Amino acid sequence: MKYKILGVVNIISAAIVLLIQIGLLRSVIKLYSLYQSLNTQLPITTTLSPFLSVAIIGIMLYVLYIGFKLVTVKDGDTRLFKKGVVLLVITIAMVFLLTAFSVLSIIVPIYTMTEYL
Repeated sequence: MKYKILGVVNIISAAIVLLIQIGLLRSVIKLYSLYQSLNTQLPITTTLSPFLSVAIIGIMLYVLYIGFKLVTVKDGDTRLFKKGVVLLVITIAMVFLLTAFSVLSIIVPIYTMTEYL
């Protein structure tokens, strides 16, 4: 039972982080086109943001895979359970990291762009 609970929590948390990443990636793409139309330089955090987003999406897809394995496991696999717990902690840390990084890569460039107008 604990394997299924951990698997469901991993799936839900990874899905949330994936949605945040997709939204962040979409916003950065819009910022690219906006900055190009204004002929200004993007901040380094916004330039690196797509690469970080792709890496985090890859990690979250792996978390989803482990979550589905945990839900479908028949007998107790302690190694898989430990991996699920570690990935859950990483996923929760990603949520806090994403909040800070999205402020740096999305909100700050919009704020600095208003100084040019």
